[in-house]
Amino acid sequence: MRNHRLSIIKIVIAAALSLQVSVAQAAGSFRNVNSATHGDIVAAAGNPAEKILNGGIPTGTFDNISEGNAVIDVPNGGIVYATELFGSESTLSLPSTKKAAVLYTIDGKVDRHFNILFTLSDGKFAGDPKLAISDAANKYTTLIGRTSGGNNANSVTFFVEAGTKNLADGDQLMLVYQLKELNTALATPDRQIELTAELKTPSSDLPLNPPQKVTLASAKQAVKAELKSENTGIVKISISNDRKKLTGSSGGAYINETTAQIGFLTITHFSTDTNQIMASDGETQFKVGEGTDSVVTTGSEEKGSKLTITGGQFDASKTLPGEVYLYIDDSTKIKANVTNDNIATFQLDDAKLQTLSTGNDIAIRMTVDGSTAINTVENQPEATLTIDFNKDDVTDIGPLSKPLRQIHKDGTVCVVYIVPAPGIPIEKINIRITNDSNVDGAVSGRMYNEDGKLIGSAPLTDTVLKAGETLYINATDLEKKFSWTGRAMMEITAALPKIEVLALMRNQKDRSLLTNLSQGAKGNSCTAQ
Repeated sequence: MRNHRLSIIKIVIAAALSLQVSVAQAAGSFRNVNSATHGDIVAAAGNPAEKILNGGIPTGTFDNISEGNAVIDVPNGGIVYATELFGSESTLSLPSTKKAAVLYTIDGKVDRHFNILFTLSDGKFAGDPKLAISDAANKYTTLIGRTSGGNNANSVTFFVEAGTKNLADGDQLMLVYQLKELNTALATPDRQIELTAELKTPSSDLPLNPPQKVTLASAKQAVKAELKSENTGIVKISISNDRKKLTGSSGGAYINETTAQIGFLTITHFSTDTNQIMASDGETQFKVGEGTDSVVTTGSEEKGSKLTITGGQFDASKTLPGEVYLYIDDSTKIKANVTNDNIATFQLDDAKLQTLSTGNDIAIRMTVDGSTAINTVENQPEATLTIDFNKDDVTDIGPLSKPLRQIHKDGTVCVVYIVPAPGIPIEKINIRITNDSNVDGAVSGRMYNEDGKLIGSAPLTDTVLKAGETLYINATDLEKKFSWTGRAMMEITAALPKIEVLALMRNQKDRSLLTNLSQGAKGNSCTAQ
């Protein structure tokens, strides 16, 4: 019995040694097919648009496994696709218009039958992959029969018969394929799709070589869009110019007396010639407004690619020379459609987005016409960007929203809420305005009726109110500048950093009743802008 057991052990050891020899013989390299390692890509005979691999592979015999489709270059590290391609509705096959290939190169001689199994780490094969063996002339004329898997599966197995077609050292097996159902995997940046090749015995499924892996594909974000406010520099609405012009210091938000910079749009392509992020065809880079995957739907009032600014200060920018625009350089700008005092819309098409996609900050500017008062707003304007790609399976960018620069009036604004007309016999008002600063400046008033409608505007001083001086006015003085009945409200604006307003109204029926309408001599109703 003991001798019988020893015989069995010897047989097992011999079998193991035999397998070790087979592993050493069959182990080989596994790589993507590309011109860098397998010859140049050249135009096929008679059809310059078709591309095949050079290096001794004739067009006709190559078509045996590619089914007439050209095979694209796949870098050694695999194709890097744009994550934008993999929206929830994506049904892409990759590459989308042609096919890709891998080469398994034999290292040593294989003199037995074997199965070769190709397995994907994610996704499935789109259609049945084709496998062929090269002969001594490097022609892929012999197609290998598929035994299992393939279309709609994540693996495929081929049976390779030995005998008269033994594989010699350096012989190659080429697998031509397309992939699908990669949405979940490739929507995640830097996740890799790998293909594993294994040689196994047909009957016992024992390995004849260590598994070989190659990366077929991965994904990265191809485009990034950003909006931001211009937060540097000083720009104000000039009260001394009746709010028709701007004032400030050069740089940042202040461009000149009619132009302000209120924000920036930045569109960046991460794909470069040395770091390519590809469209679904695997050959062209994914860049907004180019190719087939990344062209956009032009913006309209309801949808499409557009940049819209709401809550803006565009009353003086609706008519030329006023305008709202994206400033690329002194000779290039893209104008908005200013529909009312508060809204400006940029309708974006492929050409405009190509112009804007520089990776640099593109300034958002507003120019006033110089003859219309610039409106003020309570809150910051808001910009909203949407880049709407034509294809439903490509993920749109946005909507992205950011606040922009709000422009305040310069100087100080005070409000006297009750100003009775001289025709009201029992109410008499006196207003004292003191320049409580160390600079001189003009003071003006805007009168509104009880419904909030503007009665008119006029300077309250002949020239300027000097530092430390006080201006005294009453209803009779105001009647020379404004015409109103009943009660009105007056907005006092001063091109000064600080003023003090005291408004007192006396009831003539009972002269002992004096009402302070200024809410404090320091002017609680005054706001430094």
